[in-house]
Amino acid sequence: MSHEIELKAWVDDCESVSAMLSAIATFEFEYVKADEYWFPIESGARVGVIPSGTLPTSGLRVRKEKQIDADDNETNVVLVTYKTKEMRDQIEINDEHEFALAAPEHSSMNVALSNFEELLGKLNLQRSYTKKKQGFSYKCEKITVELSLVEKLGWFLELEILSEDDAPQTISAARESLLAFLAKAGIPETKIETQYYSELLQQLPT
Repeated sequence: MSHEIELKAWVDDCESVSAMLSAIATFEFEYVKADEYWFPIESGARVGVIPSGTLPTSGLRVRKEKQIDADDNETNVVLVTYKTKEMRDQIEINDEHEFALAAPEHSSMNVALSNFEELLGKLNLQRSYTKKKQGFSYKCEKITVELSLVEKLGWFLELEILSEDDAPQTISAARESLLAFLAKAGIPETKIETQYYSELLQQLPT
């Protein structure tokens, strides 16, 4: 099990932050991520109360992701994820479980995804909300950096460190590293967003 230690912050000047990242981090790839979140039908298909013993409150995420690296090589993958989320002093700590969906020989990913979604329905899950974002991924030592345009919300800088444990000293050291990088990127701590994207999206007028 991996522990994600991360934060995200609103970005007012995308071009300035992009230039800063190019100077202090290594570009990895451009991406487009289309997420669908599935919840047990009893939960009303909303983030909130979920029957005991089923999924974490964040639900099950099915992500279709396209990556394009610096040489224009394209990679497409479908990732299935569920995670337990916790917020500590502006830092998000996630226990993540993730696997890639693969198509069997002589079939296609679309067929595999359709079959998987049919299975989710039989397991009493239903599609709740979607999230779409596109942007650019960088690496700076142990920090994964993503400059993301989240549909309906705007630009964010997402910083993440993966850890084998979530001990207080580990979280504290990671927090210092993330905040230091945020400062290098020219973004004040007042821009840190502690609400999850799901919460922000559900607050939007319908």
